[in-house]
Formats: sequence, structure tokens, C-alpha cells
Amino acid sequence: MTLAIFIHDSIFYPRNDQMWAPGAPDRRTWEPYLTVFDRLTVAGRLRPTSPPAGASRADRPGVNFVALPDLASPARWLTRMPEAARQIDALIAPADLVIARTSVLGNLAAFCALRAQKNLVFEVVGCPLGAYWHHGSIFGKIYAPLAALQTRALAARAPFVHYVTRRYLQGRYPARGQILALSDARIDLPDESVLRERLARIDAGISHPARVGMIAAFDLHYKGLDVLLKAISLLPAHLRPTLHIAGSGEPGPWLARARQMGLDGVLHFEGVLPREEVVDWLDTLDLYVQPSREDALPRSVVEALSRAVPTLGSSAGGLPELLPEDALHTPGDAQKLAGDLRRYLTQPALLKAAATRGVETAGEVADPARAAEHHDFLRQAASLA
Repeated sequence: MTLAIFIHDSIFYPRNDQMWAPGAPDRRTWEPYLTVFDRLTVAGRLRPTSPPAGASRADRPGVNFVALPDLASPARWLTRMPEAARQIDALIAPADLVIARTSVLGNLAAFCALRAQKNLVFEVVGCPLGAYWHHGSIFGKIYAPLAALQTRALAARAPFVHYVTRRYLQGRYPARGQILALSDARIDLPDESVLRERLARIDAGISHPARVGMIAAFDLHYKGLDVLLKAISLLPAHLRPTLHIAGSGEPGPWLARARQMGLDGVLHFEGVLPREEVVDWLDTLDLYVQPSREDALPRSVVEALSRAVPTLGSSAGGLPELLPEDALHTPGDAQKLAGDLRRYLTQPALLKAAATRGVETAGEVADPARAAEHHDFLRQAASLA
């Protein structure tokens, strides 16, 4: 019986012998690992409370969940880190492969695996320097360079490194071992009717007001909701769309800010959507926007592209790997984003070209044919090949 251990800062909510998570990871996240290993142990943060609205099932046969100490604050990191390291050491001892995903717990697990000379895949799924720096807290700015140094050292030392980008993360956290460049977005690629129906919708004319959407934990400063609000405020009143946000966070302060900006009634929060409802929600949008100050290769953008939703974004992180230059703005540049919104919302030809291009890009990024490449990579890392 082969065993893999997956360690990340993910939060899970146990309920009635089931495990729930807000957004990703969900049940599909474990597919590549269960194809190679008989058993998978997922270690993260467990919350013994009711799962939030919109949470999705994360449990499935063959997967076991283990709680590790929560290190997500300076005080917890200082007081709980030694105990967390001891628990990780015991957890990974019988494993054929340790899969450590960039995070506080994931980085600690990678260090433990290297020290114990365990088979290791280090999954680099984001840039901690940008994410923590733009997190919105003083602790984030203090921790950002330390997290970046940790990640750089681990990527250099790990024998196998999985990047979710084609170029961006590789440039910031270069590896010396074997690498895999493959998005972790697990989505159902659409049939031809999705693009056909989107093009017909554009030909019929954009609704007034247009519906612009964004999926994000909007309490994270680096996701750029403030930039998008500013951009919409710069549009003439007759072009202002309604803005629909799916994700976690406290909407009250944002609604108050929107009122102060003269955008009362423009901003709508729709909470965390169950994974099975995201596709239908995306299909209601005229435009998707990802105005991040930092991002790697966001699954939400891949999902939007797969539904032929014309998409705009910042030039942060790996977003230029998904979107063309004319759809990008410099992070924080609300003036440029406002201009992009105006162009796209008034030029159906731009929308149709973006819809067509987006489906092609999503197909390349989330190509299911590359699953075998991932499986081979995991087998090699675990010395099973």
C-alpha cells in the first residue's frame, strides 16, 4: 500500500464524517495523487465549527485528514512551530512521498522532509513575496521577505518541484531538480456550444447595466477589489456596470466605501459559491476582471476563460500567461483598467475575440491530456517509476 502526504495551510471543516472546504481544495484536487497512490493523508488546519455557506465537499475514499497546529500569526508561529515540526516528522515517517504546497505549514513540511531525506515534491503555487507584501497587514510586510527566502531555498533544494505557471514562478523561485510546469486548475473543459452561446449573447447586445464579476477572498488586499471599484467610479454613469463578487470576506466596509464613491447599488456580494454553481454564475457575466496586485495562475481566471467570458486582468504574476497585453493593466492602475472596461463594454468585436481566445487558452492550460505527465512526475518523485 503506497501512501502520500499532502501538507498545506488549507482550512477544513469536519461535519458528520464529511470534510468541507471553502473553495479549493475540493474533492477533485486529490485526483492526480490517488491515481498514483493507494492512500492520501491531507494535513492542514481543521476547524470544529459549521462550514461556511458555499463550502464544498473535500473528502473522498482513500483520503484521510489530519489536523496540524495553526501557525498563521506571529505568536502562533513562535509558540507552536516546534510542536508542528514534531507532528510533521511523525506524520511523514511512513510516507512514500511528501507533497508540500507553498504556505507556512507547507514550507515547514518541506524542510522536515529534506531533513529526514524523504521523497519530496515541492508545489510552488504562488509568490509569497507579493502575496504577503500586499496582504494588507504589517505582519504581512514583515513576513514577506522571510517567506520568499524560505520558498527560494526550498525550490533550490527540493529534488522535484511542481510549478503552476509556465514562466513566472520559475523565474522567482528557480529549481535545480526536476520540474513540472502544469496548472493545478481542475476544470471541465466546455463543448463547442459554450462559445457559440457566448458569441450569440454578445451579438444580441450587452445588458444595461453590464454584469462584471470577480471571484476572490475580498478581504485580501492583494486581490485588488479597491482598484476595480475605483476604475468603475471613473466610468461615465451610463457605462457603469454592476459588480458581482463571489468569495469570502466581510462585505460591510466595502459597501460603505462604494456608497462614499457614489456607487450605491453597484456592488453586490454573493458569498462563497459551491463549486457546482460557479459555472452557472460565470455564464451570467458579461465581463470577468482579476485586478490583483499579486497572483500566480488563478483558477478563477481559467474557469472564466473556459466559459468564454471575456476577461481583463492586471499584469501581476502569471496573469500575462493567460491574457493578452491589451487586456492587462499595471497592478493598481485604476485609470488604465477604467479605459479597458470602457473599450470592452463598447466594442462587441473585442468581446467576441476575447471569448474565442479565452476558450483556446483554457484548453491549453487545463488540458486533461497532460494528466499522464503529472502522474509520471509523481511516480518518479516517489521512486515508483
